[in-house]
Amino acid sequence: MLDFTDKPIKIDEIDLTMMGYEKIYIYKSFSNATVNESIQIRISGDSVNSKMVFEKYDTLLLRKIIKNQLVLILMDTGGKRSQIDTFHIHLDSIFIK
Repeated sequence: MLDFTDKPIKIDEIDLTMMGYEKIYIYKSFSNATVNESIQIRISGDSVNSKMVFEKYDTLLLRKIIKNQLVLILMDTGGKRSQIDTFHIHLDSIFIK
């Protein structure tokens, strides 16, 4: 049975405790009348508030850690043509308090 909800769902989790960081959670947020769908980055110390939001992207194609960066390949399938973009995010920028 499909669950149609407007609450974000966790689609991935990256454990970085061996690198001295917390866990990273990747969420997918669905669109509704007031917001576009998005991919969100959250951390285990605050799994409610998003540290980063990638609006209009609806698909996580790849995620990996390279040295001290989180690399995300995201896809937006909402337009006439699908758009794929790569993001390199320094881990310290995610965990800044």
